[in-house]
Amino acid sequence: MDMRKFPFHNQEELIRCMEKEIQQQSEVIQLQNERIQSLEKQVSILEEEKQRLTEAGNRLYEKCRELDDICMRQQELLDDFSKIFSDTP
Repeated sequence: MDMRKFPFHNQEELIRCMEKEIQQQSEVIQLQNERIQSLEKQVSILEEEKQRLTEAGNRLYEKCRELDDICMRQQELLDDFSKIFSDTP
């Protein structure tokens, strides 16, 4: 066996293996970047949905306050109405 060729052959094989590893790592990095982009898009969608739900919640809260005010006013009117009938003989 020619010893001069053996180290060279191993170096070439090592280089090929390293290139293959680099390629695989590059593919993993690309997949991770795509996943990051997907997650960022999902976060953006969720943030928009959160904003819409917050706005809807605020509107609902205001409507509940309005309804509570109406109920309170109706109770006051009912109390007044009851007093009118209770005061009459």
